[in-house]
Amino acid sequence: MRIFIAGPYSKGDVVVNVQNAIHAANKLLALGHTPFIPHLTHFWHLITPKPYEEWVEIDKAWLYVCDALLRLPGESPGADNELEIAKCLNLTIYMDIECTDIAEMVRNAVADLQEDRAQALRVPTLERQLDAAEREMIERGKDIDTLRTALEGVALERDVQEARAHAWELGMRVAHCEWLLEHDYEPSGAVRLQRGVDALLRHWDEFGPEYGFDEWIDALRPLVG
Repeated sequence: MRIFIAGPYSKGDVVVNVQNAIHAANKLLALGHTPFIPHLTHFWHLITPKPYEEWVEIDKAWLYVCDALLRLPGESPGADNELEIAKCLNLTIYMDIECTDIAEMVRNAVADLQEDRAQALRVPTLERQLDAAEREMIERGKDIDTLRTALEGVALERDVQEARAHAWELGMRVAHCEWLLEHDYEPSGAVRLQRGVDALLRHWDEFGPEYGFDEWIDALRPLVG
């Protein structure tokens, strides 16, 4: 956390005041903070002096970007003015350097509680989103099942039509065989016919039940022995 150190400078011993501000900054740094020490402009002023008002404006510019202000003990109109500005900026105010560590722990604890509360509020929302996603998946699954069933129905109907056409062609060949046998077809032709009928019968034994025309093949078997 960026902490602005406000404390006496010109009131009392300037060197001691600068030293106190540096010691405070070291403690803040050890606690993990990033301190800003306006008193260090003392050394800048020794090399290139500037009006007091200019140093005040430089300090304010840094105060505006800090997260907190530490007010060191001692009389200081300038530090009091910086304290009032920090209050207007809603910065965290520390009147004791030992409080900065405790306050940071409290702030972290509060932030954790706020995050836990935010997570708790998000849970129902996430659950609703999961429920909606699950319902959508179920609906899509139903659509896929319906489509699969429809496709299977189309394929089945196509197979049935092909089977019927094949059975019709087979029936016509059986009828032709019956006619040839009844009219005593020449021996060479009868042999070829016998082989063809045998092939049809083997095919029928394997696939015939799917066609549903058992009576045709039953009529054919006595003719071919």
